[in-house]
Amino acid sequence: MNEQDYVKGMLTRTCLYFSEADADRVRNATMAIAGMGGVGAVTVELLARWGVKKFRLLDMDKYEPTNLNRQLFATSKTLDRPKVEVAAERIKEINPYAEVEKIVVEMVNNDNARAFVEGADIVIQNADRPSAKLLYLAARDCKLPLVNGHATITGGRVQAFDYRT
Repeated sequence: MNEQDYVKGMLTRTCLYFSEADADRVRNATMAIAGMGGVGAVTVELLARWGVKKFRLLDMDKYEPTNLNRQLFATSKTLDRPKVEVAAERIKEINPYAEVEKIVVEMVNNDNARAFVEGADIVIQNADRPSAKLLYLAARDCKLPLVNGHATITGGRVQAFDYRT
């Protein structure tokens, strides 16, 4: 099946609620996603199912047994594998036409934060380390919107920062 037919089929029901123009706007955005844990994996899964074309992924961790009870991509087959590599494979399983243009298998730091977000359209920050603040600073410097999401034992929280203005 060609890409146009594949994506049209994928988004048939989505476009009952969103215009085709809005769906295309999301699909054509480059998503820089940091943190592939409980929230990040769900984020990646949903964006792949939206037909998003370009992803950048950052996470330093590998899947371990303690992830099995709460992280979407954690399975007996993914244990000991880098989370970003598993996420990249999952994206391609859902949408073979998607591109994972950058994979960073390390903690966000002063050397990689700006390079990771520069040229993206949105930064989605799910990492749970204090160094993730560097992504906020890089998004601000590059004038990009940033969404932060995390889960707690009693619920979750989403924050949005529009650094474009």
